[in-house]
Amino acid sequence: MIKSLFLAICVSILLVGCSIQKISGPMEKDLEGPNIALKIAVVGANDLVKVENVDYVKKDLKELISHSEEIFDGLIISQDSIEEASKKEYRDYFKYIKYPVFFIGTENILVAMFRADNVTLEDVQIDGWGPHVSGFVNSKEGYRTWEFHLPDNPTRFDEKDLANRIDKIMEENKIYSRK
Repeated sequence: MIKSLFLAICVSILLVGCSIQKISGPMEKDLEGPNIALKIAVVGANDLVKVENVDYVKKDLKELISHSEEIFDGLIISQDSIEEASKKEYRDYFKYIKYPVFFIGTENILVAMFRADNVTLEDVQIDGWGPHVSGFVNSKEGYRTWEFHLPDNPTRFDEKDLANRIDKIMEENKIYSRK
């Protein structure tokens, strides 16, 4: 009982101060890819829809941490690598990362756990009601977060729209971080 109450308080604290943008359904302006070249690290299966101006570079987490001088505009963690990414050894990496991180296949977890100490993947199970993709970036104002849902039977159009939305966020962050 006390553990459950403690967990609920921890998750609530993590979510306070985050701005969330819930987006569903394609919009005309989101169907275009980024206008500038992006280099995005991908951990896990790279079955992403190809997007013009985006170079998806396959990496593993240990490699990203050990070669931190390599610069990326964003990071995507696929569903098959979420369990690995949830290990405590990567918490500081996710807490202080300066570019957007997106997790694919998050219907069953809260991604705030990747920035929290003493919370495990088992502690944040939500039984399938979460978004398909969740992301965050550490900014001056705190963590900015995003959630994206897909329809029950997503089409290739839906998947491309989702990839474009993620890439546009990474593009905006790259432009903003230059200022």
